[in-house]
Amino acid sequence: MASELAKGAGKVPNPNDAQKSEVSKVIADPVAVNNVSQAKAGSYGAGLAPFFLTLSLWIGVFMLVQAMRPITQRALASNAPSWKIAVGGWLPFFVVSVLQASILTLVVDLGLGLNAAHPVWMWLFMLAAVMAFTALIQGIVALLGTPGKFVVLILLVLQLVSSGGTFPWQTTPMPLHVVHEIMPMGYVVTGMRHLIYGGDLTMIWPIVLGLLGYTVLGPRFPRWLSVSTSSGPSRP
Repeated sequence: MASELAKGAGKVPNPNDAQKSEVSKVIADPVAVNNVSQAKAGSYGAGLAPFFLTLSLWIGVFMLVQAMRPITQRALASNAPSWKIAVGGWLPFFVVSVLQASILTLVVDLGLGLNAAHPVWMWLFMLAAVMAFTALIQGIVALLGTPGKFVVLILLVLQLVSSGGTFPWQTTPMPLHVVHEIMPMGYVVTGMRHLIYGGDLTMIWPIVLGLLGYTVLGPRFPRWLSVSTSSGPSRP
């Protein structure tokens, strides 16, 4: 046994200092991880920019319905086609919102140094977003009146937690998943991320088509109002 132990002792490796250092590194960090990012925000503020830009667009339209009539009684009482009444009520909101979105783009890009990967496309995408936001908000308030403003505020709160702007929307309760799927803010936040940070832009076009769908849906609300008004009992 003594001879066998002596033979075994001779086979024990005796690493030099370089080998010892390498072994210690392997033991301390046995798994190496390489992080590969398709897109990355330059700062914490840039990381939240898609969420707050989208939020500001919605709030900007919401403030407009506080100061502007979504649709006038004169328009409802006219003999104009319902689609003209709807578009005529929506168009002023859209024009003012375009100015708001343009000023916001200049402020965050030139004033705050956002340095978006695709600044022009980001601006155009914001115009598509306000087109949908104005159609929905103006349409809801035109249909419901003052209670419609409360509905718009509730929709804002629901979208704040379901849009995925500050944390993954997949971690929210299941009812909020439905809100994320049917309301536009979550899609706008996703599109803004790709346009600000860079990355795959092929998913932008389906989002834009969806925003066009919201734009078509919104003016139908005042059309229902004009139809119900015109079909009411005539005054003597």
